[in-house]
Amino acid sequence: MRLGIDSGNFWTKSSTEFSYQSGCIECAAEPVAADNRIVYENRFYSVGECRDAIETDKTENDNMFLQMLPAVGQAIVSRKLKPEQELELGVGTPLKRYGRDADKYQEYFRDRKFSFLWNGNPYSITVTRVEVYPQGYAAYLANYDKFSKYAELNVVDIGGGTVDAFRISGGMPITSTFVSLNIGVITLTNRCRDDLEPEGIYISENQICSSVKEEENLHLKAELINRVCRIQRDQYIKDLLYRLRERGFDFSVPTLFIGGGAMLLMKFWEQYQINTVGCLDAMANARAYEALLDRVM
Repeated sequence: MRLGIDSGNFWTKSSTEFSYQSGCIECAAEPVAADNRIVYENRFYSVGECRDAIETDKTENDNMFLQMLPAVGQAIVSRKLKPEQELELGVGTPLKRYGRDADKYQEYFRDRKFSFLWNGNPYSITVTRVEVYPQGYAAYLANYDKFSKYAELNVVDIGGGTVDAFRISGGMPITSTFVSLNIGVITLTNRCRDDLEPEGIYISENQICSSVKEEENLHLKAELINRVCRIQRDQYIKDLLYRLRERGFDFSVPTLFIGGGAMLLMKFWEQYQINTVGCLDAMANARAYEALLDRVM
């Protein structure tokens, strides 16, 4: 089985269009109500109920591995495969950390052989191959035919923890423009939370994102929540564009956005005179990791 997994700081996504929050809680006994119940090495976990803290080096513990198990189980179920599988895995790292982290990710996943229960069903997996790709760039490569017509192109991948950006010229990336900024949309949700909590308002990141997108809000203090989220959203976009322009990005040039953070802010880009030519969804990197498994970076 081939599978791409994007282990984001906000959400874990797979190439089968499966996603859940990147968090893992160990439980004293098997959780009854959790959607993603894992039993691994006789220990019980609930995956996806909350988000773990941002980790710069995700290979230092087993959190990333445990968080991928529901995606593996779901892929087997959705593809109607046998529960014993050899797995070819495509994963990604932030753009600027690719050279430093690619070998670490290879070592972390390679040659793993493990069994686990997902929602009560047993699976046995042997990882036979791992390929590591730079996020954002992988999604661009997988969609090259759609955007190769642009002689010049900005590519901006907005995730939970990082924003990865680079420029394309003549269909080729300009490596000197590769930028990774630690200002993903978790920065935005934290700013909103910091403004709301002194007012006695404690809401989830999902509720904050809903207000950021200006969706219907039925909270008793909806007016205040929406105002805070709007102000912080606009400031976040201004800060992000300023930092990218400071690094030489000209947004009058055609610009491709990628990722869940980009989708969250998609309908607001036009207010900032950005020449947007596309926005690839939150699953774009995960799909790319599987599609590019035969193209070693």
